[in-house]
Amino acid sequence: MMDAAESRDIFLSCFKCGRIVRSSDAECPRCGLQFGPGTLFECPFCSGLIWRNAAKCSSCGIDLTEFSESVVKTSSNFDMDNFVDGIINNELEQLKSTIRRVACPGCGLMIRGDEDKCPRCDLPLEEAKVDCPVCGEKISISAKSCGSCQAVFEELPEEQLSAEEPPIPEPVVSEAPVHEEPRAVEPPPRAAHVVFKKPMVRKPVAKVSVARKPVARRPAAKPAAKKKAPVKKRTLKKSKTVRKKPSPVAKPKKRKR
Repeated sequence: MMDAAESRDIFLSCFKCGRIVRSSDAECPRCGLQFGPGTLFECPFCSGLIWRNAAKCSSCGIDLTEFSESVVKTSSNFDMDNFVDGIINNELEQLKSTIRRVACPGCGLMIRGDEDKCPRCDLPLEEAKVDCPVCGEKISISAKSCGSCQAVFEELPEEQLSAEEPPIPEPVVSEAPVHEEPRAVEPPPRAAHVVFKKPMVRKPVAKVSVARKPVARRPAAKPAAKKKAPVKKRTLKKSKTVRKKPSPVAKPKKRKR
């Protein structure tokens, strides 16, 4: 049983790009990944990692042998991978031939990209860069193709540009004469009724004089007498008299007899 399972082709998913491949393939026809004895693949159902020629997925438990047999029976004359690749290639070709229409990096106004400056914000467009609408790489705003994805941008004709931008509506002036309706004549306003009031005469109020008690004044404090600074007495020092000692008188020598 093991030999029979190994001899059959099992459909697996490429670990790098996800394309459905056979276990007997030496490389992926989409990304060119080389398949060796230790290469891991993905389960087509749960994307779990499985070994080459595995008969059952260890993650979801699907029988890959039965799945491969059903794929061979139902798609004997139909290649799903070629069908998907055709759709992707057609979409890429359509994107590569997109009409050239970019947004100003300064204000976002849709412009052709070959102008010297933006007509709205006056941004110089000589060195401005924008994102490629196909791959997102930074390209010059005046570039006619992308160096990364090789997308070619077509210039939008001026007629289509003028058709996309709606014209500014002009004010409509009616030629028919305008008939003014007669205004109703309002009656003159009535004079307000004025009430005259008598002036109020205030009676003088007698002032009451209150006798104030005399307040005894405190005697002014005498200025403090200034203390005289003590006079230092000068003492005369007595001069010491130094008495000189009398010099010794030499005794007369005795004469020898």
